[in-house]
Amino acid sequence: MHNLNPDDWSRIVEALRYMARDLHHRSFSVTADRRQLLWKEMDQCLQLAQTLAATTQLTMASGITVTSNPDPALLQGMGVSSWPTWGCEVSTFPWTYDDQETCLLLEGDVTVTPADGEPVRLGAGDLVVFAAGLSCTWRVHAPVRKHYRFG
Repeated sequence: MHNLNPDDWSRIVEALRYMARDLHHRSFSVTADRRQLLWKEMDQCLQLAQTLAATTQLTMASGITVTSNPDPALLQGMGVSSWPTWGCEVSTFPWTYDDQETCLLLEGDVTVTPADGEPVRLGAGDLVVFAAGLSCTWRVHAPVRKHYRFG
């Protein structure tokens, strides 16, 4: 997923629900065959809205958003290659994010467990956003190297 904040995701979900309602209203002025097609599209909009809403809730609850193998154009646009790098050997340690951190894992294998959430496994190629205020434990399975930026 791209780095959209929860309000953006909520607007997308509401837009999908609106589209579903619109398709439902239009279905009364068409033939039965077309109505079936519109209802199918309506169901797809509602299903996607429900999936996005659940994903957004999970992301907000965990405070961690992961995009695996992001588009290189996205990374270039974000200027990731100019960010500082940080590395860590195999270890386990607690961490609290005072500010939002966005990072791209260049190598390694780590499990990050939010204080009140489920573990998230991260590896090379993952673009990760850690929410400000997140308290978690890092368990580094293989040495990590990442580009990172705060704010």
